[in-house]
This record gives sequence, structure tokens and C-alpha cells, in this order.
Amino acid sequence: MDFQEIDSIIGMLDAKHLGDGVYEKRKSKRTRTDIKIKFLKTNSKGDYVEDIVRNIHPARIVDISTSGSGLITPAVFYVGDTFQCETVDSRFHFRAEFKVIYIIKAQNGFRYGCQFMKIDKTVAPSGGKGKTHKP
Repeated sequence: MDFQEIDSIIGMLDAKHLGDGVYEKRKSKRTRTDIKIKFLKTNSKGDYVEDIVRNIHPARIVDISTSGSGLITPAVFYVGDTFQCETVDSRFHFRAEFKVIYIIKAQNGFRYGCQFMKIDKTVAPSGGKGKTHKP
């Protein structure tokens, strides 16, 4: 699928009535965005550290709502997986834990529909690789 096909599907899903008696199930409408993110993991002490393996390729949030977001990345996740990430070079810095709800194959990897499990809007940016943060 290319980005136009993905945008078309998102447009259909954002509508309240999808036709043939099918109605939108989303709790809130999505807003398109382009926010770079990096994946995190917790070390043995419980601190957040950058997940070097998953951050080889760029990842970005492409839409966001009050209950979740869509992101595109070559990193492989499965429905039900959870992961942590934080924004990079964004005017709105936050760290979040997401749960994967659905997956669509895209040109540059995968498009994931994710639900917010936790979000922390008060954290300071980590700055560089190897920095740690308390969860």
C-alpha cells in the first residue's frame, strides 16, 4: 500500500458513517501530523534507554487522537505488542507506551494503529543515545 491508499482508508475510518449501515467505532477523530519518534526499552534498573535495534530506521507518528495514534516504521511489531517511545525534535515532547491494535503493510515498512497505554507529557527530552530516564 502506498501513502495515498493509506490516507484514503484513514479518511473512510474518520467518517462517522462508513456506508451500508456501518458506523465509526473510534472514540475520537484523528489529526494528521508528522512527529519523529525513537523507541525506548527499560534496562535492568527500570530506567528508559534507547532501543538501538529498533531505531536503525526512522519512525514517525502520522496521526494522533485522544486515545491513540498511527505510526509508520520498518520495525516489526505484532497485534497486542506494547512498546515505549518518545518524540524527537518536536515542539511537543512526550513519552508514551502504545499497544498495537492493527497493522497495514506500507511502502516504507508498516503502518501501525496503536492505543495509548500510558503517556507522560512532562518529561524532558533525553538528548542522546544511552541516556536513561526513570519510568
